[in-house]
Amino acid sequence: MSKSFLAVILVFSASFLAMPISAVAKPNFIFILTDDMTPDDLRFMPRTQEYFAVNGVRFTNTFVSYAACCPSRATFLTGRYTTNHGVRSNVRPSGGFDAFYNSGLESATIATKLQESGYSTAYFGKYFTNMGHRL
Repeated sequence: MSKSFLAVILVFSASFLAMPISAVAKPNFIFILTDDMTPDDLRFMPRTQEYFAVNGVRFTNTFVSYAACCPSRATFLTGRYTTNHGVRSNVRPSGGFDAFYNSGLESATIATKLQESGYSTAYFGKYFTNMGHRL
């Protein structure tokens, strides 16, 4: 190995180590949340498999703590169990978007935490039920 090549590697390594963590590329990720799918339904979506399952990470041993739409979404968004976030059903007053919003959790989701860390986030599809009056 030539001395000039070794010097370039050392300079590059030193400059990389001196970079702040925020300057290092962050990984991109896509989380697909679906309702009412069986474990076998993905086999009917070859393009989804091609784009995400084959080239990404697929969690094959997962569990849902409360198998209803709004409580499950609130759990995913906050990382809290139903007993801790208070969204207990899909309808008012104990469920839907109102229960989530009124508990103050709208500003403490995985999306807001990612945004605080410099990520751009987007959510497509149904967020919560009974949300139309707020739009």
